[in-house]
Amino acid sequence: MTIPPSKTIADIRAAPIQQMHLYWLGKCGEREMPPRAEIKPEEITRLLPYVVLVDLESSPFRVYYRLVGTAVQQRHNRNATGRYLDELGYPTEMEIAATYLWVHDQRRPYLGRANLARRVGSPITFEYGIWPLSDDGRQVNKCVAMEVYHGLSSRAVLRDVLKS
Repeated sequence: MTIPPSKTIADIRAAPIQQMHLYWLGKCGEREMPPRAEIKPEEITRLLPYVVLVDLESSPFRVYYRLVGTAVQQRHNRNATGRYLDELGYPTEMEIAATYLWVHDQRRPYLGRANLARRVGSPITFEYGIWPLSDDGRQVNKCVAMEVYHGLSSRAVLRDVLKS
């Protein structure tokens, strides 16, 4: 599956994603990517509701949701923590998996934006970022990701999304 080219950080308007990108770059130092152990929740408390931590398994390739922030849970009307992507029944599962695979293979962040159609009202603009993490400094085996939805109240959920 082909995914759209990654956006640049200048293309992203969601402040939490911009902040996470700067945080991740700071943790990289001279390395391609930091290990998960260097992502400290106490240093990013304001971002935690949007954060998703995943483990990536290589053979076969699978995405495991280790932690899903509360804002992301509310938007999806479910908690995916402790589950694999392929167990969740998301209509966009293939696109999500392809994006994580791209980060895994390219060893660099992916930033994106999508418009999601709804049954009622205007589309929801959704921005996201996926940043690679590596325990051994070579292979991407984890990611920190974020999802930020524009134009939704804090109690709104995506159950009325028809397609992405």
